[in-house]
Amino acid sequence: MVALLSNRRLLGATLGHFLQDIWLGIVPILMATASYEMVLTNAQVGLGYTLYESISGLTQPFFGHLTERYGSRWFGVGGVLWTSLMVGMAGFAPNYLFLVTATGLAGLGSGAFHPQGTGNAAAAGGQDRRATSAAVFFLGGTLGQALVGAALGGLIMTYLGMRGIALLSALVWVVALTVLRPALPSDAPRISARSSHAESRVSRMTVSWLGVMLLLGAMATRSMSRASFTGYMPKLWQDAGHSAAEYGFLLSLYLAGSALGGVTGSFVADKLGRKRVLLLTLALAIPAGLWLLYAEGFWAYVAAVVAGAVGGPAHTLLVVAAQEMIPGRLALASGLAMGFTFVAGSAGLWLAGVVADQWGLLNTLTGTTLVLLVSIACIFVALPSDKRRQTEAGGSPGGSL
Repeated sequence: MVALLSNRRLLGATLGHFLQDIWLGIVPILMATASYEMVLTNAQVGLGYTLYESISGLTQPFFGHLTERYGSRWFGVGGVLWTSLMVGMAGFAPNYLFLVTATGLAGLGSGAFHPQGTGNAAAAGGQDRRATSAAVFFLGGTLGQALVGAALGGLIMTYLGMRGIALLSALVWVVALTVLRPALPSDAPRISARSSHAESRVSRMTVSWLGVMLLLGAMATRSMSRASFTGYMPKLWQDAGHSAAEYGFLLSLYLAGSALGGVTGSFVADKLGRKRVLLLTLALAIPAGLWLLYAEGFWAYVAAVVAGAVGGPAHTLLVVAAQEMIPGRLALASGLAMGFTFVAGSAGLWLAGVVADQWGLLNTLTGTTLVLLVSIACIFVALPSDKRRQTEAGGSPGGSL
């Protein structure tokens, strides 16, 4: 683990993810704040976040291909710079059309960054520590989203208004050009020959059309549930009369719990088995999510940490499972997996907004929590047992599930 944390490729990718996902945390706060100033419906609030996520997701396979051809650095740095510029401009939006156009275009930067970042994280960990390495990478993004995006972003908009985001945008530009640019590797991510051989054996074992479709189903439903929570919890609390600082802090705790749970769960999965950890954490995420929705006061903040923690490992572990299906093409596989996740999440987010305008936001979020039952069923059928996967990959068996 110590050697992994000193890996230059992983550290550069993680720093970039921290900077990039600041804006993933700010956009829901921005849209919730704008809903008060511009008098927006739930569907209109969701559209801004939906455009950001869907444009990011649709372009990630394309940028993954370009990364393998031209290298990592400028897609990583350029993605951070572009997203920072667009969200900073969104803070000055004179109307709703300008707002959703700017947030939508910001998704191009996210699309450029994530394939190279996820691929570099996988290359740093190899086959044996891939889940742990990916979790460290996602930890960087989640901390940026939670601590700076949601928490600091909420404070900025409470005291400086939407235009205060421009100050944060300028700061991110400085860090990206002076610290991130030399930290990111210039070459495309590649996995070692030894790990690639093991990866190929895993890939031959797991790839089937049924398995692929069920894995995509698990990723889609999990992403829909997660995106609805992060996209609409600020709006739910805003409707209840809370300030941007308060619902920003709640979202920050949820994301911080997700970061902690993601690293811990992925480390355990590398030791004891991926399928077992996925099924257990997703099963726990259902009651934890319902607790968060209906809790009040202090207990709402406690529930936010718990719900985030038990839901955190699934994203990392599902992306790693998808990467194994396309051995030797880490950036492309990462772009396809992350892209599908983003698109599915954005579609679910928009649909949840439409439903919420008819049936109420709290009832809708309750339904999106229960959608995780579909994720559990898909994973149970799609993924091989941990014992079978580890044996055929050349590792030690980790269980029978």
